[in-house]
Amino acid sequence: MSGYSSFSSFTAKFCRLNQIPPKQFREFWYVFVEAGYVGRKEEQIRHVARLLDEPVAIVRTVFGPTGMGWGHFSLGQRDSVWHGKLAYCPLCLAEGYHSHFHETHWLKQCPIHRVDLVTEAVPQGPCARIDREAGKLAWLLDAKAPGWVAADGRWGGKASAKKPRVFQHFLRWYHATQKLLAEWSSGCLGIFGHHGLDSRFHVTYQWQHLDLLVGRLQWISPIPRQIDGIFAAKPLYVQPDIRFFNHPVASEFRALRASFPSNLLFYLYKLSHFVAGSLSAFQATATTAICLFKSRHPNQQCQCAWGRHPSDGWRCFQPGTVKNYWAYHCPYDLAIMEMRTDWLGLLPATLSERKQQIDHYKALAQAAAERGLVSVTHYKAGKTGQGYDLGVVPILTFHWSSEMARLAGLILAEAAMSQMNELKQWLSAIEAGAKPDCREYFPPNIYLVQHGDADMQMVVWPTVGE
Repeated sequence: MSGYSSFSSFTAKFCRLNQIPPKQFREFWYVFVEAGYVGRKEEQIRHVARLLDEPVAIVRTVFGPTGMGWGHFSLGQRDSVWHGKLAYCPLCLAEGYHSHFHETHWLKQCPIHRVDLVTEAVPQGPCARIDREAGKLAWLLDAKAPGWVAADGRWGGKASAKKPRVFQHFLRWYHATQKLLAEWSSGCLGIFGHHGLDSRFHVTYQWQHLDLLVGRLQWISPIPRQIDGIFAAKPLYVQPDIRFFNHPVASEFRALRASFPSNLLFYLYKLSHFVAGSLSAFQATATTAICLFKSRHPNQQCQCAWGRHPSDGWRCFQPGTVKNYWAYHCPYDLAIMEMRTDWLGLLPATLSERKQQIDHYKALAQAAAERGLVSVTHYKAGKTGQGYDLGVVPILTFHWSSEMARLAGLILAEAAMSQMNELKQWLSAIEAGAKPDCREYFPPNIYLVQHGDADMQMVVWPTVGE
């Protein structure tokens, strides 16, 4: 086994040596490796080493953590690999070698040879993706490196002096960064953003701005100049905004989190302001965003070419004519409506959606009250900011300290700011010629972190567009 091999490479070699199809290998691997060691990674690695009669140090480079991040850094192997393509280094491939380093978006060059990575399409089909990738890689190896099955021991854990100097620099940085990120993320108490506050909705985040991610890595683990050219993007040097909360607040947050999902509790806190009719800092942030969008796009001067109908979807018009078509809204109108709906009141588009939102609020309020986190002070027949009847809804008092209320308000204000920046980027992309249905969703950017008995930190990463 070669150190730092990709799982596709290991699968291809295992199948070729044992003359079995990939499907049979997957079944074997699940029964003898994965099923008995769920959640016990180190034991699994030692088991694989015994099973394959390979050094533990080599096996760890292949089956240990192969990503560049945990928690908020979002550079994990599983999330950043090429989909539908196989990336490889042509010089490594000629030596019968393929690494998991080659499979990630965040590198543009091989860290061993400093040559550009090459990608080839993986055939589509009904079989599992790993089967198709292993088959494609075996085909390439047969063509580029006859006898590749016998190649072994390349780039192993020992004899580091034999490794190219750039690769040595990369490995030292890589392992040090993995350790730092694991330590940093182990103290993460909560991750928040404007998506995911309400757990009913799930969003797929597709990071396209690697410069921002590499910039985050640069912040926690500076990239040596000897290897900065192998990354797919130059680091966008950013500094997170860090605010500190004392130990009692951290303890209070841990206690709240143990009894109720923190994202839902903060979401309930947001909704409670809507139904009570009280104003808050996070609502002021949303109001600022709405004023910004209106100032950039006066209603009487709309020159948008795209409009969306509630049932018919997006349609392209002659610029400036969207307003002439009934029920069509231009992107700026939709951005304003989104900020108003999400931050200024319970204003979904349809009556059934409004009822669903109100029922969800009542259910969350009851669940939190049963755990002693809130109490109902009274009920009132409320109305939203635009006059829609809410029916009779409970008005809540939250049983937490003033500092915890401040923390919740800050998180919501930052979430509203992130949503505004996401919409700004979306609108800018449309004005630059992009289709409006191609919207990038920002991952969470607000993190609560505490290590040991130190103060809790609220770490807020800048979002693209700020």
